[in-house]
Amino acid sequence: MSRPSQDFRIMVVDDDHLNRVILTQTLKAEYTVLAVNSGEEALAQLADFHPDLMLLDISMTGIDGYEVCKTIRRNPEFMYIRIILVSAGAKVEERMQGYQAGADDYVTKPFVAQELLAKVKVFLRLKNAKELDRLKQNLLTLISHETRTPLSGILGFSEVLSEEEGLTPPQLAMLNEIHQAGKRLFGFVERAALLCDLVESPRLDLEIHSLWDVAQGAMRVVETAACTAGVQLSLTGEPLSLRLDLRLLQTALEYLLDNAIKFSSPGSQVVVRLGQANSRPQIVITDQGVGIDPSWIGNIFDLFAIQKVENHKAGQGLSLAICRQIMVSHGGRIEVASQPGQGTSFTLSFPPSSLVA
Repeated sequence: MSRPSQDFRIMVVDDDHLNRVILTQTLKAEYTVLAVNSGEEALAQLADFHPDLMLLDISMTGIDGYEVCKTIRRNPEFMYIRIILVSAGAKVEERMQGYQAGADDYVTKPFVAQELLAKVKVFLRLKNAKELDRLKQNLLTLISHETRTPLSGILGFSEVLSEEEGLTPPQLAMLNEIHQAGKRLFGFVERAALLCDLVESPRLDLEIHSLWDVAQGAMRVVETAACTAGVQLSLTGEPLSLRLDLRLLQTALEYLLDNAIKFSSPGSQVVVRLGQANSRPQIVITDQGVGIDPSWIGNIFDLFAIQKVENHKAGQGLSLAICRQIMVSHGGRIEVASQPGQGTSFTLSFPPSSLVA
Protein backbone atom coordinates (compact mmCIF):
# COMPACT_ATOMS: atom_id res chain seq x y z
CA MET A 1 0.00 0.00 0.00
CA SER A 2 1.41 3.41 -0.95
CA ARG A 3 1.81 6.15 1.66
CA PRO A 4 -0.54 9.17 1.67
CA SER A 5 1.12 12.33 0.34
CA GLN A 6 0.93 14.09 3.71
CA ASP A 7 3.04 11.32 5.24
CA PHE A 8 6.00 12.31 3.07
CA ARG A 9 8.42 14.86 4.51
CA ILE A 10 10.26 17.37 2.34
CA MET A 11 13.09 19.59 3.51
CA VAL A 12 13.66 22.86 1.61
CA VAL A 13 17.21 24.18 2.00
CA ASP A 14 17.85 27.70 0.65
CA ASP A 15 19.47 30.83 2.10
CA ASP A 16 17.10 33.07 0.15
CA HIS A 17 13.93 33.83 2.14
CA LEU A 18 11.72 34.38 -0.92
CA ASN A 19 12.79 31.08 -2.49
CA ARG A 20 11.98 29.25 0.74
CA VAL A 21 8.51 30.84 0.84
CA ILE A 22 7.76 29.98 -2.80
CA LEU A 23 8.88 26.38 -2.45
CA THR A 24 7.01 25.92 0.81
CA GLN A 25 3.79 27.37 -0.65
CA THR A 26 4.14 25.08 -3.69
CA LEU A 27 4.56 21.93 -1.61
CA LYS A 28 2.70 22.34 1.67
CA ALA A 29 -0.75 21.51 0.32
CA GLU A 30 0.39 17.91 -0.34
CA TYR A 31 3.42 17.32 1.88
CA THR A 32 4.86 18.04 5.29
CA VAL A 33 7.51 20.71 4.66
CA LEU A 34 10.41 22.02 6.72
CA ALA A 35 12.31 25.03 5.34
CA VAL A 36 15.82 25.85 6.61
CA ASN A 37 18.19 28.63 5.58
CA SER A 38 21.61 26.93 5.55
CA GLY A 39 23.45 23.70 4.90
CA GLU A 40 24.53 23.58 8.54
CA GLU A 41 20.92 23.76 9.75
CA ALA A 42 19.84 21.15 7.22
CA LEU A 43 22.40 18.66 8.55
CA ALA A 44 21.47 19.49 12.14
CA GLN A 45 17.75 18.84 11.46
CA LEU A 46 18.20 15.59 9.51
CA ALA A 47 17.95 13.16 12.43
CA ASP A 48 14.84 14.84 13.89
CA PHE A 49 12.92 15.60 10.70
CA HIS A 50 14.21 12.65 8.64
CA PRO A 51 13.01 13.91 5.24
CA ASP A 52 11.98 11.64 2.40
CA LEU A 53 13.13 14.24 -0.13
CA MET A 54 15.32 17.34 -0.04
CA LEU A 55 15.20 20.37 -2.32
CA LEU A 56 18.73 21.65 -1.90
CA ASP A 57 20.06 24.99 -3.15
CA ILE A 58 23.62 24.78 -4.46
CA SER A 59 24.95 28.28 -3.78
CA MET A 60 24.66 29.10 -0.08
CA THR A 61 26.87 30.87 2.41
CA GLY A 62 28.74 28.43 4.61
CA ILE A 63 28.36 24.81 3.51
CA ASP A 64 27.16 24.71 -0.08
CA GLY A 65 24.68 22.24 -1.56
CA TYR A 66 27.34 19.94 -2.98
CA GLU A 67 28.95 19.43 0.42
CA VAL A 68 25.59 18.88 2.12
CA CYS A 69 24.77 16.25 -0.49
CA LYS A 70 28.11 14.46 -0.01
CA THR A 71 27.69 14.48 3.77
CA ILE A 72 24.23 12.93 3.55
CA ARG A 73 25.39 10.24 1.13
CA ARG A 74 28.17 9.22 3.52
CA ASN A 75 25.62 8.36 6.22
CA PRO A 76 23.83 4.99 5.72
CA GLU A 77 20.98 6.17 7.97
CA PHE A 78 19.91 8.62 5.25
CA MET A 79 20.64 6.48 2.21
CA TYR A 80 17.04 6.63 0.94
CA ILE A 81 16.63 10.42 1.00
CA ARG A 82 16.05 11.67 -2.56
CA ILE A 83 17.97 14.89 -3.25
CA ILE A 84 17.01 17.39 -5.95
CA LEU A 85 19.49 20.24 -6.39
CA VAL A 86 18.13 23.72 -7.09
CA SER A 87 20.19 26.41 -8.81
CA ALA A 88 19.89 29.50 -10.97
CA GLY A 89 22.54 28.05 -13.28
CA ALA A 90 22.05 25.29 -15.82
CA LYS A 91 25.63 24.51 -16.84
CA VAL A 92 26.50 20.92 -17.66
CA GLU A 93 29.52 21.14 -15.32
CA GLU A 94 27.25 22.10 -12.40
CA ARG A 95 24.86 19.26 -13.10
CA MET A 96 27.68 16.72 -13.37
CA GLN A 97 29.20 17.95 -10.12
CA GLY A 98 25.82 17.52 -8.45
CA TYR A 99 25.36 13.97 -9.71
CA GLN A 100 28.88 13.10 -8.57
CA ALA A 101 28.01 14.45 -5.13
CA GLY A 102 25.07 12.03 -4.99
CA ALA A 103 22.13 14.13 -6.17
CA ASP A 104 19.22 12.41 -7.89
CA ASP A 105 18.10 15.30 -10.11
CA TYR A 106 18.47 18.99 -10.85
CA VAL A 107 15.98 21.88 -11.08
CA THR A 108 16.80 25.37 -12.35
CA LYS A 109 15.40 28.65 -11.08
CA PRO A 110 12.92 30.00 -11.87
CA PHE A 111 11.13 26.65 -11.84
CA VAL A 112 7.69 25.72 -13.13
CA ALA A 113 5.54 24.65 -10.18
CA GLN A 114 3.81 21.78 -12.00
CA GLU A 115 7.11 20.40 -13.28
CA LEU A 116 8.61 20.56 -9.80
CA LEU A 117 5.61 18.78 -8.26
CA ALA A 118 5.80 16.10 -10.96
CA LYS A 119 9.49 15.48 -10.21
CA VAL A 120 8.81 15.36 -6.49
CA LYS A 121 6.08 12.74 -7.00
CA VAL A 122 8.37 10.59 -9.16
CA PHE A 123 11.26 10.59 -6.71
CA LEU A 124 9.06 9.95 -3.69
CA ARG A 125 7.59 6.97 -5.50
CA LEU A 126 11.09 5.69 -6.30
CA LYS A 127 12.15 6.15 -2.68
CA ASN A 128 9.16 4.17 -1.47
CA ALA A 129 9.87 1.35 -3.93
CA LYS A 130 13.54 1.13 -2.95
CA GLU A 131 12.69 1.01 0.75
CA LEU A 132 10.16 -1.75 0.18
CA ASP A 133 12.64 -3.76 -1.88
CA ARG A 134 15.25 -3.41 0.85
CA LEU A 135 12.69 -4.45 3.49
CA LYS A 136 11.85 -7.59 1.52
CA GLN A 137 15.51 -8.49 1.13
CA ASN A 138 16.21 -7.89 4.81
CA LEU A 139 13.21 -10.03 5.75
CA LEU A 140 14.40 -12.88 3.55
CA THR A 141 17.90 -12.65 4.99
CA LEU A 142 16.55 -12.70 8.54
CA ILE A 143 14.30 -15.70 7.83
CA SER A 144 17.11 -17.67 6.21
CA HIS A 145 19.51 -17.04 9.10
CA GLU A 146 17.05 -17.56 11.95
CA THR A 147 15.39 -20.78 10.70
CA ARG A 148 18.32 -22.92 9.55
CA THR A 149 19.26 -24.30 12.98
CA PRO A 150 15.72 -25.12 14.25
CA LEU A 151 14.84 -26.66 10.88
CA SER A 152 17.92 -28.88 11.00
CA GLY A 153 16.72 -30.07 14.42
CA ILE A 154 13.21 -30.78 13.14
CA LEU A 155 14.50 -32.75 10.17
CA GLY A 156 17.10 -34.66 12.16
CA PHE A 157 14.92 -35.60 15.13
CA SER A 158 11.91 -36.55 12.98
CA GLU A 159 14.15 -38.88 10.99
CA VAL A 160 15.59 -40.47 14.16
CA LEU A 161 12.13 -40.88 15.70
CA SER A 162 10.79 -42.57 12.56
CA GLU A 163 13.36 -45.36 13.08
CA GLU A 164 12.08 -46.17 16.57
CA GLU A 165 10.53 -49.62 17.03
CA GLY A 166 6.91 -50.07 17.98
CA LEU A 167 5.52 -47.04 16.19
CA THR A 168 2.02 -47.43 14.81
CA PRO A 169 1.27 -46.64 11.13
CA PRO A 170 -0.54 -43.38 12.10
CA GLN A 171 2.48 -42.31 14.16
CA LEU A 172 4.83 -43.07 11.27
CA ALA A 173 2.57 -41.12 8.91
CA MET A 174 2.60 -38.10 11.23
CA LEU A 175 6.40 -38.21 11.54
CA ASN A 176 6.67 -38.40 7.78
CA GLU A 177 4.39 -35.37 7.44
CA ILE A 178 6.59 -33.46 9.91
CA HIS A 179 9.72 -34.42 7.98
CA GLN A 180 8.25 -33.50 4.59
CA ALA A 181 6.92 -30.17 5.90
CA GLY A 182 10.37 -29.44 7.34
CA LYS A 183 11.99 -30.24 3.98
CA ARG A 184 9.62 -27.88 2.16
CA LEU A 185 10.33 -25.09 4.63
CA PHE A 186 14.08 -25.75 4.44
CA GLY A 187 13.81 -25.51 0.64
CA PHE A 188 12.19 -22.09 1.00
CA VAL A 189 14.98 -20.96 3.33
CA GLU A 190 17.60 -22.11 0.82
CA ARG A 191 15.86 -20.22 -2.00
CA ALA A 192 15.58 -17.10 0.14
CA ALA A 193 19.29 -17.20 0.97
CA LEU A 194 20.21 -17.74 -2.69
CA LEU A 195 18.07 -14.82 -3.86
CA CYS A 196 19.59 -12.51 -1.26
CA ASP A 197 23.10 -13.51 -2.34
CA LEU A 198 22.26 -12.94 -6.01
CA VAL A 199 20.81 -9.49 -5.34
CA GLU A 200 23.44 -8.31 -2.87
CA SER A 201 26.68 -9.66 -4.34
CA PRO A 202 26.36 -11.91 -7.40
CA ARG A 203 29.59 -13.85 -7.82
CA LEU A 204 29.75 -16.17 -10.83
CA ASP A 205 32.06 -19.14 -11.18
CA LEU A 206 32.29 -19.00 -14.97
CA GLU A 207 33.57 -22.08 -16.78
CA ILE A 208 32.92 -23.69 -20.16
CA HIS A 209 30.14 -26.27 -20.02
CA SER A 210 28.03 -28.19 -22.48
CA LEU A 211 24.50 -26.80 -22.37
CA TRP A 212 23.23 -30.27 -23.21
CA ASP A 213 24.94 -31.72 -20.13
CA VAL A 214 23.63 -28.91 -17.92
CA ALA A 215 20.07 -29.51 -19.12
CA GLN A 216 20.38 -33.26 -18.65
CA GLY A 217 21.65 -32.71 -15.10
CA ALA A 218 18.63 -30.57 -14.23
CA MET A 219 16.26 -33.09 -15.78
CA ARG A 220 17.73 -35.91 -13.70
CA VAL A 221 17.03 -33.92 -10.51
CA VAL A 222 13.32 -33.53 -11.33
CA GLU A 223 12.89 -36.96 -12.93
CA THR A 224 11.18 -38.51 -9.91
CA ALA A 225 8.70 -35.61 -9.66
CA ALA A 226 7.94 -35.95 -13.39
CA CYS A 227 7.31 -39.69 -13.08
CA THR A 228 5.04 -39.19 -10.07
CA ALA A 229 3.05 -36.56 -11.99
CA GLY A 230 2.91 -38.69 -15.14
CA VAL A 231 4.75 -36.02 -17.16
CA GLN A 232 7.27 -36.90 -19.86
CA LEU A 233 10.52 -34.92 -20.14
CA SER A 234 12.41 -34.58 -23.43
CA LEU A 235 15.54 -32.75 -24.59
CA THR A 236 16.15 -31.61 -28.14
CA GLY A 237 18.19 -29.12 -30.17
CA GLU A 238 21.82 -28.45 -30.99
CA PRO A 239 24.71 -29.05 -28.59
CA LEU A 240 26.21 -25.74 -27.48
CA SER A 241 29.09 -24.87 -25.18
CA LEU A 242 28.75 -21.75 -23.05
CA ARG A 243 30.78 -19.93 -20.46
CA LEU A 244 28.46 -20.07 -17.45
CA ASP A 245 28.06 -20.77 -13.75
CA LEU A 246 27.10 -24.45 -13.65
CA ARG A 247 25.51 -24.45 -10.20
CA LEU A 248 23.38 -21.37 -10.78
CA LEU A 249 22.17 -22.25 -14.27
CA GLN A 250 21.31 -25.80 -13.29
CA THR A 251 19.39 -24.40 -10.32
CA ALA A 252 17.40 -22.11 -12.65
CA LEU A 253 16.58 -25.01 -14.97
CA GLU A 254 15.52 -27.20 -12.04
CA TYR A 255 13.13 -24.49 -10.80
CA LEU A 256 11.63 -23.95 -14.26
CA LEU A 257 11.22 -27.67 -14.88
CA ASP A 258 9.72 -28.18 -11.44
CA ASN A 259 7.17 -25.41 -12.10
CA ALA A 260 6.37 -26.87 -15.53
CA ILE A 261 5.72 -30.29 -13.99
CA LYS A 262 3.50 -28.87 -11.23
CA PHE A 263 1.24 -27.12 -13.73
CA SER A 264 1.10 -29.99 -16.26
CA SER A 265 -1.54 -32.68 -16.57
CA PRO A 266 -0.73 -36.42 -16.45
CA GLY A 267 0.20 -37.69 -19.91
CA SER A 268 1.49 -34.30 -21.10
CA GLN A 269 5.04 -33.40 -22.09
CA VAL A 270 7.68 -30.86 -21.03
CA VAL A 271 10.24 -30.16 -23.74
CA VAL A 272 13.67 -28.54 -23.30
CA ARG A 273 15.02 -27.17 -26.58
CA LEU A 274 18.53 -25.78 -27.09
CA GLY A 275 19.37 -23.46 -29.97
CA GLN A 276 20.19 -19.93 -31.10
CA ALA A 277 18.16 -16.89 -32.12
CA ASN A 278 19.76 -13.69 -33.42
CA SER A 279 23.19 -15.08 -32.46
CA ARG A 280 22.05 -15.51 -28.84
CA PRO A 281 22.23 -19.02 -27.32
CA GLN A 282 18.86 -20.03 -25.90
CA ILE A 283 17.17 -22.61 -23.72
CA VAL A 284 13.41 -22.90 -24.22
CA ILE A 285 11.32 -24.90 -21.74
CA THR A 286 7.79 -25.58 -22.99
CA ASP A 287 4.96 -27.34 -21.18
CA GLN A 288 1.40 -28.27 -22.10
CA GLY A 289 -0.07 -27.09 -18.82
CA VAL A 290 -2.81 -24.73 -17.77
CA GLY A 291 -1.02 -21.61 -19.00
CA ILE A 292 -0.81 -18.18 -17.38
CA ASP A 293 -3.45 -15.46 -17.27
CA PRO A 294 -2.25 -12.71 -19.70
CA SER A 295 -2.89 -10.04 -17.07
CA TRP A 296 -0.40 -11.75 -14.77
CA ILE A 297 2.47 -12.32 -17.24
CA GLY A 298 4.18 -9.05 -16.36
CA ASN A 299 4.33 -9.90 -12.64
CA ILE A 300 5.51 -13.49 -12.46
CA PHE A 301 9.22 -12.66 -12.09
CA ASP A 302 8.63 -10.20 -9.26
CA LEU A 303 9.71 -11.04 -5.73
CA PHE A 304 6.84 -12.68 -3.79
CA ALA A 305 4.65 -12.70 -6.91
CA ILE A 306 1.60 -14.85 -6.11
CA GLN A 307 -1.55 -14.40 -8.14
CA LYS A 308 -3.93 -16.21 -5.80
CA VAL A 309 -2.81 -17.35 -2.37
CA GLU A 310 -5.33 -20.20 -2.35
CA ASN A 311 -3.80 -21.58 -5.57
CA HIS A 312 -0.19 -20.99 -4.57
CA LYS A 313 2.28 -23.73 -5.46
CA ALA A 314 5.16 -24.40 -3.08
CA GLY A 315 8.21 -22.29 -3.95
CA GLN A 316 6.48 -20.40 -6.73
CA GLY A 317 6.87 -17.03 -5.01
CA LEU A 318 10.68 -17.05 -5.13
CA SER A 319 11.72 -19.51 -7.83
CA LEU A 320 10.99 -17.33 -10.84
CA ALA A 321 12.54 -14.27 -9.19
CA ILE A 322 15.69 -16.34 -8.65
CA CYS A 323 15.67 -17.50 -12.29
CA ARG A 324 15.49 -13.91 -13.50
CA GLN A 325 18.33 -12.84 -11.19
CA ILE A 326 20.50 -15.74 -12.37
CA MET A 327 20.00 -14.74 -15.99
CA VAL A 328 20.67 -11.07 -15.22
CA SER A 329 23.89 -12.11 -13.49
CA HIS A 330 24.91 -13.92 -16.70
CA GLY A 331 24.16 -10.82 -18.78
CA GLY A 332 21.12 -12.54 -20.27
CA ARG A 333 17.37 -12.43 -19.86
CA ILE A 334 14.36 -14.67 -19.27
CA GLU A 335 11.06 -14.25 -21.10
CA VAL A 336 7.72 -16.02 -20.94
CA ALA A 337 4.99 -16.71 -23.49
CA SER A 338 1.76 -18.43 -22.54
CA GLN A 339 -1.75 -19.25 -23.70
CA PRO A 340 -4.31 -20.18 -21.02
CA GLY A 341 -5.21 -23.83 -21.44
CA GLN A 342 -2.46 -24.47 -24.00
CA GLY A 343 0.80 -24.21 -22.10
CA THR A 344 3.73 -21.97 -21.31
CA SER A 345 7.25 -21.42 -22.69
CA PHE A 346 10.14 -19.90 -20.78
CA THR A 347 13.05 -18.69 -22.91
CA LEU A 348 16.49 -18.16 -21.39
CA SER A 349 18.68 -16.06 -23.70
CA PHE A 350 22.41 -15.61 -23.19
CA PRO A 351 24.70 -12.92 -24.63
CA PRO A 352 26.50 -13.97 -27.86
CA SER A 353 29.84 -13.51 -26.09
CA SER A 354 29.05 -16.44 -23.76
CA LEU A 355 29.04 -18.92 -26.69
CA VAL A 356 32.24 -20.93 -27.09
CA ALA A 357 33.00 -22.16 -30.61
